[in-house]
Amino acid sequence: MKPITSIWHTLTIETHYLHLAYLDDYLHLAYRGVAGDPLLNQHKKSGGGPYLGHPPHKYAPCFVATLVNALLFIFVQNQVNMVCPPFAELGRNYRVLSDKGVSETTVLFGTIEKKSVVLKIFAQSTSTKRGLQTELKIYKKVLGLVRKHWTPNVVRLVGDWVCARDEIPPHVPLPKYDSNYGVLVTERIQGPSLGRKLARLADKDVYSIIFQTAHALAMLSLAGIRHADLHIDNVLLATGRGHTEYVFRGQHGLVYSLVPTQWMVKIFDWDHGDLANDPNPATAAVCRRADMCGVNAKADLFRFLHFIWHETPSRGVIAFIESLVDPLLLQAAVPDGLYEKRGGEAHQFCRGPLADECPARATAKQCLGKWSPPDCLMPSPRRVMEDPLYEQWRSRPVARAWGSKLKI
Repeated sequence: MKPITSIWHTLTIETHYLHLAYLDDYLHLAYRGVAGDPLLNQHKKSGGGPYLGHPPHKYAPCFVATLVNALLFIFVQNQVNMVCPPFAELGRNYRVLSDKGVSETTVLFGTIEKKSVVLKIFAQSTSTKRGLQTELKIYKKVLGLVRKHWTPNVVRLVGDWVCARDEIPPHVPLPKYDSNYGVLVTERIQGPSLGRKLARLADKDVYSIIFQTAHALAMLSLAGIRHADLHIDNVLLATGRGHTEYVFRGQHGLVYSLVPTQWMVKIFDWDHGDLANDPNPATAAVCRRADMCGVNAKADLFRFLHFIWHETPSRGVIAFIESLVDPLLLQAAVPDGLYEKRGGEAHQFCRGPLADECPARATAKQCLGKWSPPDCLMPSPRRVMEDPLYEQWRSRPVARAWGSKLKI
């Protein structure tokens, strides 16, 4: 069912065209006349001129009604146009997910153009320092990666708007007061987060999720994008098809994999993210002490694997992750507190007990860099995707494999 504003808009337009038809008839009669009409002959101008009008009691009401309704149409049309586009069809048909939080944003679930969407509303004046402008840039860039067939494992952008406060219906809950609000609209994934589903997933599904995420991080890194907050609640699981083809450049050339994807990974929430040569103002303050800066897929992958390792009840999954990452590092990485455990703070290990495990030159280089722990202790996405566990998924070359559009 269309919202009331949409129905009223449609009815008004249809009525407007009906009135234009009446107006056309009126002008035709008024200025051209109808020969032989005795009522019109009474009002014929002397000297054989054209017929100028109709008897007031017969034709004037039609003209007045047309004029009034035309003005009404203009008024209603202006009122409809005053509503910012994403809210015009949304109406009151939405659900509030959150209206508080560290980002001071309002998040709504709703439907626009028959598509399930998520609306993220934020104060425009503070959006840059909170990383929301960077998030918008990243959403636009990852949408391009989907269209280029690099990766399917990201939530897609639907659109973005800047709306004045008086263009947003009063019933919509807004974050802190501002004169203008940014509205970021993305597709809504009809599935749980990995954090909610992890304990009930079969091992093969977790292995698939790890592969998909590693592939996505490899593609994002090539595009100059870093997530920097990739905990298990920032990965959504969409119901997928049976298998999905992926390709990546391995140690000995291109590797094609036919990955079972009962659950398709969808990464979202980029307000801590970074773009190459375009640092995020929201994370600039912690760049010197944490792993949240720069484009490095290893840092994102380590963070993701650590949270799975810490939360999964599966011994098989734990053993697999410990084959990729030194168990001592995983144990040292356990943060304190629930907020940190869920990804609130970045890990810091440059001066931890494992700093000397790497060759001295590599350790010094990484500990002076912008992120930690040392690179040599962390697996790359390629190392994960080439693991012997995934040999069973190797396949013949496929033209439409995700990643095949890369110039590799």
